[in-house]
Amino acid sequence: MSPSQFASAIRIPVQELNAAIDGQSGPPSVDLIRAVIGDGPCKARLQRLAGYLGIAAQVTFHGLLSHDRTIEVIAGSTALVMPSLSPYEFFPNALKEAMALGVPCAGYAVPGVASFDVTGHAVRLAPPGRVEELAQAAADLIDDRELARATAAAALVRVRDFDIRTTSARQAELFRALAGHTTLPAWVLAPTVE
Repeated sequence: MSPSQFASAIRIPVQELNAAIDGQSGPPSVDLIRAVIGDGPCKARLQRLAGYLGIAAQVTFHGLLSHDRTIEVIAGSTALVMPSLSPYEFFPNALKEAMALGVPCAGYAVPGVASFDVTGHAVRLAPPGRVEELAQAAADLIDDRELARATAAAALVRVRDFDIRTTSARQAELFRALAGHTTLPAWVLAPTVE
């Protein structure tokens, strides 16, 4: 069996990414190669943490990548872990892109991440700050291929709501309603996922 890879972004405080790096409380059930995408003040500390945990050979710190290369790394991943607890993570592009690529995702149930999972099936969510539960959510996606396929399928349906054509049409509909040309669209009054 070839190693599984999960990717993560690091524009977040180091304590929030520890779950993505030392995610399992025991030996991993599969070979893991961890790909950390991004850069910032936490990178050196995360590299030291990987060395301390004895997993430095399994963690690739890509640093800043071009958009095309970022997409390539995410698309080649078994799962994406979004360990951000930030209240400012309103619309996590890495999560949206992974979902659109059919890569199953796990993350904390913070507002921006949780908004991508209104059905309860599109992202494996863990309570904010519960490192062990986030690690388990990621491990479940790696260990249970049927769960990963179902999560990715639900994500592909959900992410269509964020397609530029869909969002542009919705904005135009809303602006027409606000200008008094039509009534407010139903999705404004009671958002649902089909």
